[in-house]
Amino acid sequence: MPKTEKPKGKNLLRQKILRKKILANTGKPMKQLMKESGYKDGYAKNPQDLVQTKNWQEMVDKDIPDKLLLREHKKLFKAEELQQFVFPSSMSDEELKGVIKRIRGARFVHIQRGLVWVRVFFTHPDFKTKKEGVKLGYEVKGKLGAGAPSIGQQINAQFNISDETLERITS
Repeated sequence: MPKTEKPKGKNLLRQKILRKKILANTGKPMKQLMKESGYKDGYAKNPQDLVQTKNWQEMVDKDIPDKLLLREHKKLFKAEELQQFVFPSSMSDEELKGVIKRIRGARFVHIQRGLVWVRVFFTHPDFKTKKEGVKLGYEVKGKLGAGAPSIGQQINAQFNISDETLERITS
């Protein structure tokens, strides 16, 4: 639950500086960005104290509205990668397309021919990105991460399996 106190002028200035640093996407950890923005070490070690404030939540809601997050999150579930395979030039286009069709979720894109090789471009689901999208979805829903029950606890609660049986099944 966000805190309700109104930030003082100095705190508001630090939050605005920090916001700009975060939006610059330098890849630095939040703790370091907070220190660079004028926060003391003790506060910078606990960024959750800052992000739970009402003013911080309002700033974040302006920069990253829920509608935008949802739209981008949905894209993660549809993520694809462009791949290519090289084959001998003796293979026909139909043979090459047949090979690509056998790859789960693959979609043929283009064939490029050289003197002794044929390069076939295709897309297929980006399972790593999709996995991250699913993980993020569970975290947002509070079903994964700190304070959320583990997968084992969820299975146990749903199917009423004893801890011994669950240990034997998952080992």
